[in-house]
Amino acid sequence: MRLSKDNIRNSINIFRKGLTFIIGIYLLSWILKGLFISIYVVPTSSMYPTIQRGDYIMALKFPYRFKTPEFYPLTAVPFPFYAKPGFVQPSRADIWVFSSPIHYDRHPSKRMRLVKRLAGLPGDTLYTLGNKIVSLTDSITTLTKKYIIPKEGMTVHLDSLNISYWKRLIQRDGSYNKVNADRKALRIDGSQASTYRFKSNFYFMLGDNEGNTRDSRHWGAVPEELLIARAVYIIWRKDKGFILRGL
Repeated sequence: MRLSKDNIRNSINIFRKGLTFIIGIYLLSWILKGLFISIYVVPTSSMYPTIQRGDYIMALKFPYRFKTPEFYPLTAVPFPFYAKPGFVQPSRADIWVFSSPIHYDRHPSKRMRLVKRLAGLPGDTLYTLGNKIVSLTDSITTLTKKYIIPKEGMTVHLDSLNISYWKRLIQRDGSYNKVNADRKALRIDGSQASTYRFKSNFYFMLGDNEGNTRDSRHWGAVPEELLIARAVYIIWRKDKGFILRGL
């Protein structure tokens, strides 16, 4: 049976409409995933028992962050990175998905995704005892460690006693400074510096699993641009299947 030109033309139009619909749905889902909501698999047990390793969690990007999608559609090619704070600010005790601050020279999409609880906001000074945030008292002074969380516009004075603490945070600030330090001096982009003014807000992240977690106590505070989304639900667990548990 020979098809007429009208039948061929109609078949081509139907194919075009179907293809356009499929592409449109995919691009819409790509935009929604990139800008508004996404699903992540938790890579470690550092948030146990709240979240278990291998859990699938739903996380909201909007209204907390305005951030470009991580990859171009249908590829693993990193999309040009751009991130700005939303109109709802992160709060203490929120659980966040973020890009690891380690290997700060890599594109954020090339880093491991981590899930931790936000324990310190920009400008906070924290004292930790084990996995707990504590107030400083005479009885536990020798058992605590002090952490100062940078915030945008904060100026710190650099000396031989604090160079090691500030070095890695300065490296992560803004466009990632080139920092070299010895026991006596710190050089930023080749120039010796005695003070530094931060361009970004930072956040201090802790895991809930006190016996098995590496977090901001080990690798420092997280710059704001690496925040991805606030975790809001556990939606799948290996031994239980589909669940919808709020976080």
